[in-house]
Amino acid sequence: MNNIETSKLVKIVADSTGRIPEEIRKKHDISIVNLFLNYRNKDGKVIKSVKDDYSVNIADFVRDMSDKTLNIATSAPAPGDFTKAYKEAEGRQTLVIHLGGEISKGTRQAAKTAKELGGFNNVEFFDTGTVCLTGGQVINAAIMAQEGKTIKEIVKYLKDIKDRSVLYVALDNLDALRRSGRVSGIQDMFAKMLGKNLILEVRNLDLAGHEPEKYATVWGMDKAEELIKNIPLSLEPIEVSMFHGGDEEYEKIAEEMAEDIRQRTHGKIKVSCSIADPVLTTHTGTQVVAAGIISKNPIPEKVIYNKAKKFDFISLSSI
Repeated sequence: MNNIETSKLVKIVADSTGRIPEEIRKKHDISIVNLFLNYRNKDGKVIKSVKDDYSVNIADFVRDMSDKTLNIATSAPAPGDFTKAYKEAEGRQTLVIHLGGEISKGTRQAAKTAKELGGFNNVEFFDTGTVCLTGGQVINAAIMAQEGKTIKEIVKYLKDIKDRSVLYVALDNLDALRRSGRVSGIQDMFAKMLGKNLILEVRNLDLAGHEPEKYATVWGMDKAEELIKNIPLSLEPIEVSMFHGGDEEYEKIAEEMAEDIRQRTHGKIKVSCSIADPVLTTHTGTQVVAAGIISKNPIPEKVIYNKAKKFDFISLSSI
């Protein structure tokens, strides 16, 4: 910690999707506002609601996700949860770093409502435009705050990372997306009839069914794995984070893909592998692998890989 008075340091507030351990939060003075996981029965009644935090037993969560009698969905924090975090800042300039506002409009709105109702003129917001890639950004922002950097300087860093980041998700099926209302039953049916797997690009997208939602379809998980492994290497990555949904088979796939990238880059870039935040998994299901990429340069609109093939994304409505 530097010698700058604590009262002059920027306070960082983030939502729980960054999966930041408690000891790191304390070390870097990060306040976390939790989303919730709501368990509903076939009648749509909420039978259990738990915080999206490290108290969630992943093995139990994966088992519950496969239970056809349950529908697990997320809900945003209440404005009061953000109000508590703003008060903890004790009047300091506060920066709220949250998951994509079009992915969780409720979280974004709750954060802003708390500011408006409480008259917290010291609060500003940064929308990461994604989910699963926010942890490292939040920690780095908090370190910058402890070094005495201003909100303007921190936001400049976050915008740069946002321009150079993208998340690719390979889905085995659309079941969870359909249950969460992200796609219609008819789209899900056609995808199953075609026997295709899906790759979803998550880059500041509106996942509520509006443009510019982008998908690609491929034949079989082997092809999906090939794309997920090759796309990162076409982007001059400095960091690749592999994620899986908790299913044992897909955990193995993600680990093998991470090791493949390590070997092909000769250990020159940072490569990690971990389970995805439950907030993402409730929408994708547990049979999913994803690659989060931070590249040297801004991500291009169209990704070219293997120097020969152009990978064009298509709208899900055209499946």
